[in-house]
Amino acid sequence: MTRAASEQQFIRHLYFRSLPSFAAALMLMLLCPVVTNMMTGHLVGQEGLAVLSLMSPVTMIFNVGGSLLAVGGALQAMHFSGENDAARSNACLWTALKLMIVVALILTAGIIIFINPVLSFLNVPVGIYAPTRRYLMMYAPAAFGSMAIYISFHYLKLKGLQRDGVLVNLFLLLLNAGLNFLLAGVLHMGVAGIGLATTVAHTVASLVGICRLYSKTGGFTKPAKGLELPHIKRLLLAGSPSAMNNLSYFLCIIVFNALVLRVLGQEGLSVVNVNASMRYLAVIIANGTSLSMASLAAIYSSEHDAESLRQVFRCAMQAALLLTTLLTLLLLLCPQFICALFGIDSAHLTAAHLYALRIYGLSLFVYVPVTVLLTFYQSVKRSLMANVFTFLKVFVFAVTFAELLTKISGGRHIWWAYLLAEVTALLLILITARIISRSRENVTPILLMDTSVEKSGRYLACAVLNGDEYVRACCDEVADFCLRHQVMSETAQMVTACFYTTVRYMQQCALRSNRVSIASNVRLFIEDNEVILRLNVPGQIIAPLENEAVSSSTADKRVGNGTLVPDMDEVKKLAKSVHYDRSFGVNHMAIIFEKNK
Repeated sequence: MTRAASEQQFIRHLYFRSLPSFAAALMLMLLCPVVTNMMTGHLVGQEGLAVLSLMSPVTMIFNVGGSLLAVGGALQAMHFSGENDAARSNACLWTALKLMIVVALILTAGIIIFINPVLSFLNVPVGIYAPTRRYLMMYAPAAFGSMAIYISFHYLKLKGLQRDGVLVNLFLLLLNAGLNFLLAGVLHMGVAGIGLATTVAHTVASLVGICRLYSKTGGFTKPAKGLELPHIKRLLLAGSPSAMNNLSYFLCIIVFNALVLRVLGQEGLSVVNVNASMRYLAVIIANGTSLSMASLAAIYSSEHDAESLRQVFRCAMQAALLLTTLLTLLLLLCPQFICALFGIDSAHLTAAHLYALRIYGLSLFVYVPVTVLLTFYQSVKRSLMANVFTFLKVFVFAVTFAELLTKISGGRHIWWAYLLAEVTALLLILITARIISRSRENVTPILLMDTSVEKSGRYLACAVLNGDEYVRACCDEVADFCLRHQVMSETAQMVTACFYTTVRYMQQCALRSNRVSIASNVRLFIEDNEVILRLNVPGQIIAPLENEAVSSSTADKRVGNGTLVPDMDEVKKLAKSVHYDRSFGVNHMAIIFEKNK
């Protein structure tokens, strides 16, 4: 295997290792509303589907808070990891939880106290006003659970506990479905039982996930203090594009529901409900592929690692296009089957149901790639651009095209608004990115990455295969790199020797667990008066800062120009600082040296 292939293999291993479990956990979480809609159609009827369709903006508001604090907290934790700040990375979870409790209390109290104005704002028809009110009274306390489930989802993934994330969301799905059947089917509580089932299931499942995070092996502890105000602002800014997506969809649904109700009646709402349920499957693909990329991109962005950013984006886009093609074919070829899943049989099936699903399927070819691109901007701290285009795409363009199509066709072709909004947004994003890249030096087109470190030559990227001969070969590259950049000879020898010791030690620990480790990822930077060595080695948890030094069998080895190899204890003494963290099943080491010591 060539070095270039090994480098690509490392990134692909990280991405595709986390994608299946991440997508599975996301799928189980988002299948809850889909399964709830299916069970509502069969247990309550189309009246129940209309109620859930009208209440989807409330769900979106809960999702706004959850995505803002969970996604923002997870991305901020990754940025802190990239900056070698483990204490603040740990504090991100605690701060996000405290903010989430406050927001949940405000939302629940506000909905219950002002329930009649809320129902009027959502344009609830008189015919289904009473069941909608009962549903909302039961569903309002779900604010905390609906938001906190995002916390367990993102942070379990962050700590490499993907299996636990899948199990928590599987528990959520089964508990929610079981309570739906019990309360709506057996106890005949109708749509109010559906709302109560959702509240109980999300609250219980989210608490289970949070307890897992704070368990002995969960990796999180209560910090001495939370984040300072400037870092809280950065957390909120990091999560704002995800929150903006849900907020924009909330606004869009309100206007879209009112528009559909006006031109197509209550039957149109059942079409919107089926489309909204299919949106959850699209979100599984779009968010599964893009958020699997997001945390990795946040780390590499903080480390100024442009090459890894390119590779992880490429992996996300390849996965997104493949999965989107499969879902689009399902919507185009089997719309009758999909409608039947929601209790809409041939007697109630209309041409509008089939037509809307097929058009929505076509829109996914643009929706998913655009989502991946905007999530990438969010991850590399271009939140403003991600916010603006998310709002334009999801709300402004969608509503504008829906209004125009209603006036032109009387409502029949309103579903084309999905596709037109996505295409317009994609074109504007590409044009804007091109303008920005031309106006700023060392900024790449489309991805808008800063490549100044890469182009300056103060950056070495390579992969190290397992085996002493490969590590020694890379040692020569490290030594040459240091000398080319006027690093003092003594410092260059120290960096090379510490590199050899650390890589061999981490690889030996990984192989000792009887797991074949893939190539290790190496990044070397020259910044100001510091030489920063970053090592990423897959395998078991090794905690090199706490374990005993590497075995004495390596103590008499020499590398490069004959420099004696130090043990791990000596590495800590020779370096200016040493940082260790673990995420996505990979051990991360950052060793910082003074350039001219």
